[in-house]
Amino acid sequence: MTLQSLLPLLLACPLLAQTQKPLPTVDHVVSKYVAALGGEAALAKITSRAAGGTIFVATYGAYGEYREYAKAPNQLVRSFRFPQVATLARAFDGRRAWEESPDYGVEILSGDRLSQVQRLAVFEPALQLRTIYPKLAIEGRAQIDQFSVVGLSAVTPSGEQDVLWFDEATGLLIAADSTETFSNGVSQRVRYQYEEYRPIAGIPVAHRIRYESPRLIWVIDRQVALNVPVDGKLFLPPDEQHPPSQ
Repeated sequence: MTLQSLLPLLLACPLLAQTQKPLPTVDHVVSKYVAALGGEAALAKITSRAAGGTIFVATYGAYGEYREYAKAPNQLVRSFRFPQVATLARAFDGRRAWEESPDYGVEILSGDRLSQVQRLAVFEPALQLRTIYPKLAIEGRAQIDQFSVVGLSAVTPSGEQDVLWFDEATGLLIAADSTETFSNGVSQRVRYQYEEYRPIAGIPVAHRIRYESPRLIWVIDRQVALNVPVDGKLFLPPDEQHPPSQ
């Protein structure tokens, strides 16, 4: 048997035939994501979220306390407390975004920093992807850890570009690449990875969040509760949370 006659057999071998399946459409990725989370009707019934746990800042080997509260449609406060060191917080009260840090105190955010926190505060982004990102396009395929993922290039009304990576097998969001702008005006690309999905009331929820940037790596391990009472004052800047003493 000649080499020429062997070629059809070799090409038919699944290990050698590099057939790439077509990329999915944007509509397919978005609808699969919503379905993976339990469906539109189930998600619409969730109106609040409370989470707590630990944060480990791998860059410095430091542990701290993590708290997060959120209410539909767009209120969020996320805080990290490192005993005897610092408390960091970021929030959106439905109208204003603010941030608290030991270096700059409490700041009311504007510009890119405002829009970045506004996106974080959208309570159920799966149901509002096309509003958050009017321009969605397939980015391509990649591998993130053990997951084969497909990416969506996602552009905001102001032109900021994120990339959302979805597990091709389950449809769940595995990672999001975005830009983060700091108080000193420096911007950098960062990645949030969503891990250890476990169901709460039938809704898969990530119980570990990993953050990676050129300057910092941290990991949150958390417990999450849905549809719990959340005091609206928590989303206000600290000086507005308590009435002045008489």
